[in-house]
Amino acid sequence: MKLTKEKVFALLPAVFSLLLSLGVMTVFSACGMKEDGTWMRCHGAQNVVELGGFILFFLFSFAAILKSRSLKLFLFAAGVIGAAALFFVPGDIMPLCMMKTMRCHTVFQPFVRLVSAVIVVSGAAGFVRVLRSSRN
Repeated sequence: MKLTKEKVFALLPAVFSLLLSLGVMTVFSACGMKEDGTWMRCHGAQNVVELGGFILFFLFSFAAILKSRSLKLFLFAAGVIGAAALFFVPGDIMPLCMMKTMRCHTVFQPFVRLVSAVIVVSGAAGFVRVLRSSRN
């Protein structure tokens, strides 16, 4: 597969999606385990964002390599909607810790919101790019 300028732009949302998943697993993770071995309530939100990021990675990757214009449009649209949904996971869809000074509020949530917004913008740009391209 030849890596063209078109494919590089199409792969940008996939790269950001992978960054989201890897980031919430490592540097930008939510709160850690409690002393008694149980997890904080924000850990579920971290798991959802991690899985969602990997799903977005595969959606956008397939959108970048497939030939079918209609399938590309569908995958880009699904990815943009999924990234928009991930934006609201920490704190809105799934609860975070009670204290606003906890790591999940100060590190995890801002990272997820920033990167998911970037994924939405880059995915929408990919959608428009495919929409404007010549029909197959």
